[in-house]
Amino acid sequence: MEDKIPTRVTVFDSTRIIVETEKNEDGITLAYIGFKKSKSHEDVYAYRSSESSDIFRMAEELRDMGIPFATDRTGGADYAVETFRSRGQLSGKFKRINFFGRDYSGPLRYSIEEF
Repeated sequence: MEDKIPTRVTVFDSTRIIVETEKNEDGITLAYIGFKKSKSHEDVYAYRSSESSDIFRMAEELRDMGIPFATDRTGGADYAVETFRSRGQLSGKFKRINFFGRDYSGPLRYSIEEF
């Protein structure tokens, strides 16, 4: 168990990807590849496109960077990966971050697995 939650994709659909970062260095990398920093939330970055092919390409780039996609406790982005992959719009193995417990005041326990 760690005190910090790693960078992860929290929202993923055919028009946007939202990533919450653990530290600023991740934000710099995300900005470099086309993400925009949220004006209202610290350490949140969004990538938007009207072209779903751009969104799927970016999801695969995040996959290649080793960034996990959150389970439904914090977004359900992993379900979108499974849906788009079953339609042939994504390929390859992704990582998911799965949280355990209900204590929002302390460190969250989690595991990261490949799917």
